[in-house]
Amino acid sequence: MSNVLIVDDFKTQRMYLQSICNELMLSSIEASNGKEAVEILNKQSVSLVITDNDMPEMTGIELISHIKTDPKHKSLPVIMISSNVGVSGEAKAKGASVFIKKPFDKNQVVSAIHQSLSTNKSKRQYNVLLIDDVQLQTAIWEKLLTMDFFNYVSAHSAQEGLNKLRSQPFDLIITDFAMPNVDGERFIKKIKSMPEFAKIPVILISSHELTKATIPTGVDSFFQKPFNPQDVKAAIRQAVKWGV
Repeated sequence: MSNVLIVDDFKTQRMYLQSICNELMLSSIEASNGKEAVEILNKQSVSLVITDNDMPEMTGIELISHIKTDPKHKSLPVIMISSNVGVSGEAKAKGASVFIKKPFDKNQVVSAIHQSLSTNKSKRQYNVLLIDDVQLQTAIWEKLLTMDFFNYVSAHSAQEGLNKLRSQPFDLIITDFAMPNVDGERFIKKIKSMPEFAKIPVILISSHELTKATIPTGVDSFFQKPFNPQDVKAAIRQAVKWGV
């Protein structure tokens, strides 16, 4: 999952940006100035930096300069959010991907995060096989789970799902439990016995309450209907290691 480093000397600002990251199912780390941010970068993996400029110890411009001159971090995208519009040109020149003026609109930040992570990931698309024998239910899943970078391919039976698996590569399988002929449990057992498909992560969704003992072997995450779409989205990103 993507790890966002939020750098600002005002805690309320850090908390607000952290809440935006939470809504986007992104983990986040806080730093109160550039110097603290550098220490975090040297210890943890980070996918994106969002920084203020006017801070004690080290400014945002100095932080960007440090990041972009360090071979380990030079490709790391940086968003600067500052009330000091006068530094926008320098921030871009130093390597910031986006400059946002305070006060800002939440949608500006969301768009900037998507843009920065998309550029950093070369716009890779993840293929997800979605299996449910009820077509209406499949359509509802697709609508609920729509996310950038994820392409859903539908199948309405285990056999159709197996045929789809053989036709193109997939990064993840989401399957219902109760299906006619070959149910979700038998389908999972079958694909996990096939070397070419065994390593594909599986998310199981069912209207039946299953315990740890009754969840089939090989399932990475289980959700009972009705499920929280945000929880399933987080599991999807984790399963394909999105943002890593």
